[in-house]
Amino acid sequence: MCNYCFGGRQLSICRYADAPLIWQAMYISRVEISHFRNLVSTSLSPSPTLNLICGGNGSGKSSLLEAVHYSLTGISYRTNRLSTVTNNQADCLSLFCELKGNVSHKVGLSRCRDLNHKTRLDGQDVTRRSELVQLVPIQLISPESLSLITEGSDLRRSYLDWGLFHVEQSFHFHLSHYQRSLRQRNAQLKQSLSNTLSQWDALLVDHGIVIDSLRRGVIEKLEPLAHRLLKQILPDVPISLSYRSGWPKDLDFSEALRQAVESDRKNHHTTVGPHRADLLVRTNGIKVSDCLSRGQIKLITVALKLAQILLVQESTDKKPIILIDDMAAELDPEHRELLMNTLQSLNTQVFVTTPDINLIPHNEWAGRKVFHVEHGKIKEVV
Repeated sequence: MCNYCFGGRQLSICRYADAPLIWQAMYISRVEISHFRNLVSTSLSPSPTLNLICGGNGSGKSSLLEAVHYSLTGISYRTNRLSTVTNNQADCLSLFCELKGNVSHKVGLSRCRDLNHKTRLDGQDVTRRSELVQLVPIQLISPESLSLITEGSDLRRSYLDWGLFHVEQSFHFHLSHYQRSLRQRNAQLKQSLSNTLSQWDALLVDHGIVIDSLRRGVIEKLEPLAHRLLKQILPDVPISLSYRSGWPKDLDFSEALRQAVESDRKNHHTTVGPHRADLLVRTNGIKVSDCLSRGQIKLITVALKLAQILLVQESTDKKPIILIDDMAAELDPEHRELLMNTLQSLNTQVFVTTPDINLIPHNEWAGRKVFHVEHGKIKEVV
């Protein structure tokens, strides 16, 4: 195992031979959508700053954000079922996205009901989704984002891992190897086989302790950034972040696995490890989900998501693209203005959906564009 560190802009990070590409700042310059939900055949050329997406309920505003996210990650954030994102009148959906910046890229993908799927990057077939995801970070904020705080720990682990994927180039290596070892160990437990558990235990420990340390390191970086943002948008609520490893704090991971082996055999799965970790968000020692309003929780969620963006910007040359679905939901005019001012200071590309453009303060944004969505068509409002 190599010595690792959590570096800043110089990226003083240990590397493996297959470390990903050098980070570059990019923005979306063109999107083409075909047969994605109710967006049958439409396109847009976004601004590199602010893009306001307006339209009535069911017009396709949220579908547009989902299509942008899908084109640059290869998956939907709303469903795992291909049939629900493909238009009822079509057998296949297709998406195209052009990225411009210091380095430009063209991404195209198609997904068909017969499972004939293709993804191409600059004319070459993409075989691993990580090749697509590492191009540019995509950060989503939606009404469902409250579940980051109010629902299960798997969402908070994903939140931490999103940032680590983009700033720590060894993280994906360790996480993928840990997950593969975990699947193998669980398979052995389901078959009541124990003669090879020690082999998988060793691999889980090797990669798990690195994952645990990197997550702790990213929390130390995120907490002051979140505090800085919350001072602007929710100044009267003190927030603390802490990390629960996924095994008893008085044991190291190897010993925790050894002591849990009988429980693991009984339950047929591994009950301790980084896959059971959690990020705890508290105010005055109490979980925020137990004592704050939905509006306050939404602002805390937004601050945590934007803190990730600041972390990526300060640690790499990347500028994450921000997708915000229904910003006005549960935010009063004062907090909308504070949030828009904060977004503008990030100097990155932003997409915001709204039923009414007057709900979103936008006049101070240079180069902004407004798009209207109706009956599955997107038109720029000049």
